[in-house]
Amino acid sequence: MECEILPITEQAIPGYRAAIDAVAKEGKYFAFDQAAHLDVITEVVKRNIARRHPQYVVMCEGQVSGWCEVIPYNIWVTDPHSGTLCMGLLPAMRGKGVGRRLILHAINAAFAEQFSRIELMVRETNASARMLYSSVGFELEGVHRKVVSDGAGYDNLHSMALIRR
Repeated sequence: MECEILPITEQAIPGYRAAIDAVAKEGKYFAFDQAAHLDVITEVVKRNIARRHPQYVVMCEGQVSGWCEVIPYNIWVTDPHSGTLCMGLLPAMRGKGVGRRLILHAINAAFAEQFSRIELMVRETNASARMLYSSVGFELEGVHRKVVSDGAGYDNLHSMALIRR
């Protein structure tokens, strides 16, 4: 299957939302179990496109099969150089190197846009994601204990960051 990694476009927004929703419904990766309403996501993505925030999708056979984005905080005056990475792949795309290609696109774009720090949170039980993040340079900064509940118990969250050298 031939897949392309492309900057998100307005035309890709419904597929992007569907991919987020599918991954969220797995109940293993996010702190939410469904994507926001299409109108909300459309507004956010249009704003990200206008502001040139790194936001990529994986297109396979005309369908969005994953995404990766680095969104700046813009909360504190002192950290406009920092952003949060979020990504996801549909199950059929995992373990094929697509995630690595996708995250590298987003990281390179973020550093080109003057980010110098990218951080993320990942569940401790998500070993494959933690290995991917480590393999592209993210380092563990801390562990938030017993934060996320999956209904059967609590999971720890790992805080990881990548600093531009």
